Amino acid sequence: SGSFAVAATWCNPASLVTLGLARMLVAPIRLVSGSLAQGSLPHLIRLNKDLAKENQNPRFYSRFTAGYLLTVAFASLISFLASKHIWTFLTKGTSNFSGTLIGLYMVSVFLDALCLMRFQIPMSQNRSLKLGILYLSSTIISLVLQPMLVGAFALNAVPMAILISNLLFLSISLAFRRRL
Repeated sequence: SGSFAVAATWCNPASLVTLGLARMLVAPIRLVSGSLAQGSLPHLIRLNKDLAKENQNPRFYSRFTAGYLLTVAFASLISFLASKHIWTFLTKGTSNFSGTLIGLYMVSVFLDALCLMRFQIPMSQNRSLKLGILYLSSTIISLVLQPMLVGAFALNAVPMAILISNLLFLSISLAFRRRL
């Protein structure tokens, strides 16, 4: 991804391996959230076409969101509990487990899932262009911010930049929810 490519400009090879391993350990969270989002989109599109059905079940979106977040949180918990063991197995004990790096990646990937959830309803209604532009802007901010954070956070700058940009996207998209 772009954040890994930017990290390659300032990281040494050993640090890139550490970042790659950390990203790999949190990948199941991204896979679960992406699968849920893609799998539910046709249902949401159908639901939005039939406004009468939507009005009959006004709590659907809140139940859908709760189920989505609970499933992603469960995947995050499983990934976090297994991460130290997988890290030790893959590195054969030659690299120290970085709980902070993994934790920050977990939070940033969970925020990615929240961003994806924020897109679901507008995407099913074919009105996600403005949100897409906002998300692209926050991603660019993340890529620019990453090298600036290196001095203070070292390798943790990568997930910190993603985390900050996701928080920025979520706060702006929720504050201007009626316009976006």
